[in-house]
Amino acid sequence: MPHEIDVTAGRLLREQRLARGMSQVTLAEACGVSFQQIQKYENGTNRISVSRLVQICKVLSCRPSDILSRIEDAQPAGEVTSSRLELEVIRACRQLPEEAVRYQVLSIAKALQPRYPIQQAAE
Repeated sequence: MPHEIDVTAGRLLREQRLARGMSQVTLAEACGVSFQQIQKYENGTNRISVSRLVQICKVLSCRPSDILSRIEDAQPAGEVTSSRLELEVIRACRQLPEEAVRYQVLSIAKALQPRYPIQQAAE
């Protein structure tokens, strides 16, 4: 069984990759490993060495601390994590050129919340 910390680190790595719109294949090629290896890192099946983490973070233009500092605060494995759609929204907002426009998008999202309450999944 993968250790929970490895699973969490892999999930956080995946979030960084998706937030940048990068595929596993692209990341793997840049790091000189197979996409299956990136997949195993992201699933927590294989542990990420420090040297590989540094290499991956350089490709993703982030710091290893961006991942490592979030491990303790991250949700335990099995809880709901950011969906691909949520990460796409974040990436799209980051690409908006002006902070004022990003705040307008946030205002729109907040205004829509009462109209579209979160529905619980059917069990």
